[in-house]
Amino acid sequence: ESALEVLRQSIGTHSVLLQDSDVLKEAQVLQRRAAKALKKKRQKQKQLAAKAQAAEVAVAAEVAAAVVATEEQPAAETAAAEVAAADTMAADVLVANAAEAVVADATAGAVVFAEMAASEVAALEAAAAEAMVAEAAVAEAAVAEVAAAQTSAGDMLPLPSFTPSSTRGIPSAEDPEPPDEYLCPITQELMKDPVFATDGHTYERYAIERWLTIKGTSPKMGGMLDTTSVFPNHVMRRQIIEWREACARPGGGTG
Repeated sequence: ESALEVLRQSIGTHSVLLQDSDVLKEAQVLQRRAAKALKKKRQKQKQLAAKAQAAEVAVAAEVAAAVVATEEQPAAETAAAEVAAADTMAADVLVANAAEAVVADATAGAVVFAEMAASEVAALEAAAAEAMVAEAAVAEAAVAEVAAAQTSAGDMLPLPSFTPSSTRGIPSAEDPEPPDEYLCPITQELMKDPVFATDGHTYERYAIERWLTIKGTSPKMGGMLDTTSVFPNHVMRRQIIEWREACARPGGGTG
C-alpha cells in the first residue's frame, strides 16, 4: 500500500509532464495492476482469516466435546451399571416368579390328588363300614337263631337222671368238679350267666362284656369280632343249674 501511495504521488507530481507521453500510460497501467494485486491480497487475507477462525472454532468444539465426553463418561458408566443391575434384578424376579408358579402348580396338583385320595379312602371306609355292619347283622341274626334253637331244644329236653352214666357233661355224685365247658374261658370259674359271643363260644356275661369293652377281640380265637353284642346261652345255663342241683342233693357231693 505504501509503494502504491508513493507511486500515486509520483504520478500526480509528474502527471503534467508526462500526460502526453508513453510513460504516463505505462504508469497508469501499473497503477491498475497494483490496485488489482492489492485487492486480491486483501481477499486472500480475508480468506485466510476466515479459515483460521473456522479452525479455531473447530478445535474449540473438539476440545469442548472431549471435555464433555470426559465428564459424562463416569455418569454414563454409572447409568450403564445401574441398567445392568436393574436387568439382573428383573431377571431374578422373573425366575423367582416362575419358580413360585411351578411350586404353586405342583402344590395345587398335590392338593387335588390328596383330596381325590381322601375321597376314595372315605368311600372305601364307608363301604367297609357298611359291609361290617351287614356282616355283623348277619352274625347277630345267626347267633340269635342258634340261641333260639338251643332255648327251644333246652325247654323240650327232659331233666337228666343224674346217674353215673349221665350224658351231656353232667357229672355224677362221684365227680364234683364241673366239666370244662361249664367254666368261663376268661375267669376259669363256673358260669352263672352264660352268653354267646359272635365267635361261637360261651362266656360269663360280665367277663366277656368287660373283655370286649377293653380289647374287642375273641378270647378264644384272638381275632377282632364283628360286633360286641352277646346273646344268652339258655341251654348251657340250664345244664349248669341242673349240675349244681345234682351236686346239692344228698350224696351228690359239693361243687
